[in-house]
Parts: sequence; C-alpha cells; structure tokens
Amino acid sequence: MDIRRARILVASAAYIFLLMLMYRTVIAPDFYYMGLWYVPLHGLSFLVTYTCAMLPACWMPLRMRRPSQLSYWVLYFIMFIPAITIPAHALEIHLSDLVPFQLALTMGFFLAGMGQWFRLITFPSFRISPTTFWIVFWLVFLAGYGYIINSTHANFVNGMSAFALGGNEYDLRGVYKKYGESDRLLQYIVDSEASALNTFLVGYGIVRQRWVLSVIGILGELFLFTVTGFRSVLFSTLLLLFVFFQLKRLHRSFALFPISFSAVIIGSRIMDKVAHTASVSSLFLRRLVLEPGLICGWYFEYFNANPKDFFSHSPILKSFTRSVYALPPANQIAAVYFGKPEVSANGNLFADGFAQIGFSGILFFGTALAIYYWVYDCVAKDRDWKIGALMLSVPSITLSNTAFFTALVSHGLILAILVQYFSPRSPDGTQANLETSYELEDEVPEDATVS
Repeated sequence: MDIRRARILVASAAYIFLLMLMYRTVIAPDFYYMGLWYVPLHGLSFLVTYTCAMLPACWMPLRMRRPSQLSYWVLYFIMFIPAITIPAHALEIHLSDLVPFQLALTMGFFLAGMGQWFRLITFPSFRISPTTFWIVFWLVFLAGYGYIINSTHANFVNGMSAFALGGNEYDLRGVYKKYGESDRLLQYIVDSEASALNTFLVGYGIVRQRWVLSVIGILGELFLFTVTGFRSVLFSTLLLLFVFFQLKRLHRSFALFPISFSAVIIGSRIMDKVAHTASVSSLFLRRLVLEPGLICGWYFEYFNANPKDFFSHSPILKSFTRSVYALPPANQIAAVYFGKPEVSANGNLFADGFAQIGFSGILFFGTALAIYYWVYDCVAKDRDWKIGALMLSVPSITLSNTAFFTALVSHGLILAILVQYFSPRSPDGTQANLETSYELEDEVPEDATVS
C-alpha cells in the first residue's frame, strides 16, 4: 500500500473517532431534545456503518490535481461521514433499511468523484481583457449590493452597532425573512454575493496578495451578516483562511487535511473547556456537521415509508409531475419532525435525491455533481489553481444542507463557473493546470482515464 494512502486512512479514522467521541460525550447529552440521540451500535450495524464511513478514504485523491478535489474532500468530512454515522446512532431505522441506504450513499459519493478520472478539455474561449473583466465584475458586484440596500434599507454601521449592543442573529433573520419571502431576486442576489463574488474577492486577494480586495470581500460578508443574520456567511471567510494555509501541502499530499479537521474538533473542545460551555462545539460541529447528517436520516426515514415527491415542487419539472404533498420536501420534513411547516429543514443533495425518486435519486445527483466538478475543472484549468480551489470551497459547502439544483442556481455554483470562465488567465501558465504540473504516478490507473 502507498504510504500516502496509509496515512490518509489513519488520519480519516482518527477524524471519525474524534467526531463520534464529541457527539457521544458533548453534543448528544446537551442536544438530545433536538433528535441528536446517541445509541451504541453493535454487530453488523457497527461494521457496515463504519466500513462505509471509511471506504471513501480508499479512493479519495492523494494530492490535489484539480481544484474540485478540495471540494470533494470537504464534502467527505462535513457531509458524507455525518450522513452515514449520525442516522445510524440517532434514529430507529431497521438494519434491513439502514444498510441499503448507507450503501447507496457510498455509491453516490463514489460517483461524485468520478469526474476527476476524465481528461479535461478546453471549452471555446471568449477572452476579455483583465480590465474589461474587472469593470464588469465591479458593476455586477455593486449593482447587487445596491439592490440589497434598496430592498432591505440596510445600514452596515447601524446593523453592526445593534448587534454589538445586544442584538442577535435571530433578530436579523426575522427582519430579513420579511423581505426575502416576497422577493426571490433578493434571495438570489444575497446568496450569489455571499457564496461566489465575495469568495472570489477574498481568495483572489489572498493568493495575489492584493489585500484591499480581500478586505472588501470580508466587509461584504460582514454586511450580508448584518442583513441576514446567517452564521454561514461568517464561516466562509474562516474556511477560506483555513484552506489557504494548507494549499501548498495539498498539491503534494492530502494526508494532513484530515488532521486539520481533527484539530478543529480538538480546538473546539479546548475552547469549550476554557469557557465552561459547549457553545463552540455546538457552533462548529452540531450546526455545520452533525445536524445536516441527522436531517439526511430524517429524509430517508420519512420518504422510505411515504410516497416520493417526484420533483413536483421543482420550478422546472412541477408542470410534468404530481405529488401527494402540499409542501416541498424541506417544509414537509420540518412539519413532521419540528411541527413547523413554515421552517425549511434543508437536506443535502443525496437526501433531496432520495426524497424525489428514491435510491436512484442518490445515484443521479452523485453523477450530476461529478459532471459539475468536471466542467468546473475544465473552465478553471488555465487559471490560477489556488483561486479556483478557494472559490469552489465555499459554495460547495451548501451541498451539505441544500438540494443540488438549488445550490447550482441560487448558491453560487453556476456563478463560480462563469467567474472562472471570464476571469484573467494565470500569469504563469505552467502552474495553472495541476494535472500537467505533476505526474499522476499510481494515483489513477491508465485504463481509468477517459478521453
């Protein structure tokens, strides 16, 4: 076995162990009332659950050859592992139902990584000068914020002052919800600015050491937080910094990436101990990792026993299908498990796939994600790979708690491709395409490459 693969397997096992330890000893005792129970597994259920959780470590990329591989690794830690493990511990799902679900998730995640085995192509280029790109970028960027300010009457200074003087994010969300419910364009612009445009500015500024751009991107995220109250907006900058400081190592080996996520778990617990609270672990682990895994289990539990939705609430396909549900899947799950149909219990792309058409939906959206990754890599291959990897890391996280089509249109995945396509090419063409910068060695067999 390749020593790099052995290190990845050990590091991934350590992450799973620490995550489950925190879940059992910290999160479950404090948040069991939210459904985060911890019931020990035994025998076949234990074997299947943790074998499925570890299996992707056997095929995950050893080092970064393409920007999308960073996103694939992030989804392994924050989406796939919780979706496999948390429902097994927290829900009373019979083994005969649980095992097929876990195997389908594993196969879906495997399909999502298939794009890295296909040779990249060059799409017809529509080159514009860097000056033209930045003029158009700033016009779109400022027009978006102008619309947000005009629609919400937001004021950055007043918003931050109110928050500092005792306000909380729930107050901000309540105000934003009143505007967003009646203005879908506002929701789209906010999500696009947060997930794509600000991310590009922060990443571009960090990589090219143009700190003014990074500051503008960070201030843009803070402003959106004062408008929406969404903590995920604040997480994005922290994630970019977290990833950036590892990029130089990742194009040689991903072995340290699982260790970094384990360090976040340990660091959260240390901060909790110092502050005599569980708020840090709750913020980073419960909300970002564990709850989406539980919701994925709820989707399976409910739609395994009830009719599927068959895309009847999709803006594109609802004219061709009918459903027995008056509510979309996210609201239906919230109505059943929270008693609040007005709330959206958003599931990840695999949860939504199962809610729509069952097991085949998991495989379908795994394949769709692989196609998206391949298209993104084709577009980004002549650009700076660091900017490409950073830009995709934030919008891809939405896939852990958002349906694929929603993330594609509303949360910056398509916009990320467009920004990469029109952005200036790398000043050093020899380093832009990681796949030509490093030999593939044993990582991908010759017969696995498709022309």
